[in-house]
Amino acid sequence: MGSVTTPGSAQQHGLTYQVVPEARSYFASSEISEELLAGVEELCMDGGNQVYRECAPVWDGEDDLFDVASLDDLVLLPNLRRVLGSDSWPLSCGMSSAPAA
Repeated sequence: MGSVTTPGSAQQHGLTYQVVPEARSYFASSEISEELLAGVEELCMDGGNQVYRECAPVWDGEDDLFDVASLDDLVLLPNLRRVLGSDSWPLSCGMSSAPAA
C-alpha cells in the first residue's frame, strides 16, 4: 500500500474512520527522551489538533477512535500540571472527575 495522507486516499484504501497503519507504526516506534517528557506541563487532547488528521484523515470525532483508555503512562510526565480536553475522560478511565484536594 502506498502512502495514505489525504482523506480521498484513505477512503480508497478502506481506512475511513481508522488510524492509517503508517501513522500508527511511526508513533509506536517513536522514542521520547526522559528530558523531553519532563518538559511536558500540559496536554491538550482536542480532536481538532493536526495530529488527529495525520493519523486518521477521514475521522469526524464522533466515535471512540482516540478515546483515552488508560492513564498508566501519565507517570512518565512528572511535571504535568494540566490536561485539556474532554470533560468526561477521567470518568472513562475509572477516575473521579472531582478535583484533587
